[in-house]
Amino acid sequence: MIILIRFILLLLNFFTFQLMNFNITDYYIKAINIILWIILFYFIFIFVFDGLTNPNLTFDEAGQFWLCKGLHHFSPLNSIEGNIIDTMKFNRIFNLDPGGLSFIGFFWLKISNSVFFIRLLPFLFSIFCVFFLYKILLELKLNSQTAFLISLFFFLSKSLVIFTFTFRAYIFEILGVLILLYLLIKYKDILFKPSILALFSIVFNIFMWTRYGFIINIIAVNFLIIFIVFDNKALNNNFIKNFLLIIVIPLILNFVFMYFYEIKYHLRGGPTSPTLWYKENLTLKHNSFFETLYNNFFCTRGLPFLFFILTIISNLKYNFFNICRNIKYIFYWMIAVHIFTIIFSFFGYYPWYIKGRWGLTLEFISLLSAIILFILIIKKIEIKSELIKHYKTTLILIMLFVLFNFRSFNYKSYCIEFLSKFNNSHAKIAFVNWYLTPETKFNLIYNPKFKKLYKTKEFNFYEYKEINKQPKKHTWFLVSDPTNLELKNELKILKFRYKFIFISSSGLILEAL
Repeated sequence: MIILIRFILLLLNFFTFQLMNFNITDYYIKAINIILWIILFYFIFIFVFDGLTNPNLTFDEAGQFWLCKGLHHFSPLNSIEGNIIDTMKFNRIFNLDPGGLSFIGFFWLKISNSVFFIRLLPFLFSIFCVFFLYKILLELKLNSQTAFLISLFFFLSKSLVIFTFTFRAYIFEILGVLILLYLLIKYKDILFKPSILALFSIVFNIFMWTRYGFIINIIAVNFLIIFIVFDNKALNNNFIKNFLLIIVIPLILNFVFMYFYEIKYHLRGGPTSPTLWYKENLTLKHNSFFETLYNNFFCTRGLPFLFFILTIISNLKYNFFNICRNIKYIFYWMIAVHIFTIIFSFFGYYPWYIKGRWGLTLEFISLLSAIILFILIIKKIEIKSELIKHYKTTLILIMLFVLFNFRSFNYKSYCIEFLSKFNNSHAKIAFVNWYLTPETKFNLIYNPKFKKLYKTKEFNFYEYKEINKQPKKHTWFLVSDPTNLELKNELKILKFRYKFIFISSSGLILEAL
């Protein structure tokens, strides 16, 4: 990361040297900045537009939609929508999150059921994420324009970009993490005040219901609060009393309620997750510590945090924390989150795994490490050329370079393509496998293009093991599976003659002959 940034700065220095012969003035530099801003916002607009208008819902997104409706992934097609109690009841059975998004989504979807509006909710969370990242960068002594530009780096993380428009609780959790981090460095000198502790308590108890991984952040931040108050020599009996009354007791009560209402069902497993194996098999309880350490720090996503640690260690004499005191507390927070994640992972409760949805906080730590390294370089490098002094131009150029090579949110499930082909075919009966069931139901009821389809043709939602009878002629089978295992099993189970109508890497349509 450091080498790449320095290489870009070197190129810009060379570019500046060439332009200096033409006596570039501040006027022209400002003009370049304005043009780059326009181009940057054009690409951001395209990125946002593509994300919000993507009509394809993943299995989890469509399932989340039905949970918000007081139903579940496999509710019968014409089921009557439930109430908020039904939403939370089905959440504990068909979801592995505490249900905060299901609760909010229940009221949010009272306004509209369009895909645009569904994706708008996580996008709004993302906007708030950028806002709080911007506020954090201001606390790191950056000017407002530079802080805004660097805050857009939030969208450069592959996983965070995907979840920017994904109707799941992932970005909701990251928003809570950013709010906590901002409060920690903003009020570091007055953390002993009851009003500030009350702010933390509100954030803790609300965002605890986003995803279970947020509990790790709650523990890490509470330890840091105590450490900072102790470091500021403000640790006394009044603080301990206020801390217990305002933070600890409400957290315990909230956790006990969550345990009996959600957690105990998820630990035991529900109909769709009897063992929670895909979480447990990623923990240190089932994996080597050194192998997991390697996977977390020596992969592309983990390298920025590793470089950040090495930068701090290799410059202990210089003490980078002198540049900005807040960097110290951010660094301590990063270390604390990793330590408590390791502890939870050791007992098999949560994976210490940066790749994927379970490691979003760890990936955000890595992204923030890259941002801080970038800031340290800006503050440390002596910038002599006229153009580089206006490093906002440099930042915009880097953003443009990334956006030019950036792949936007373009998830495709093939469900809409399946339904379009079926709608225009002579077939009257369709069997839809389990993976496509939630999204197919959504399109049949809420997509104007297919609203009349299920009234004129017959749909059967099934598991492939249930297909054991000779189907009627011209019956269609819509099959999709992310692992491709379902497709192979489907072809083994279906003993009758058929032809392929459509086939791709993750989906197919068969027609019985």
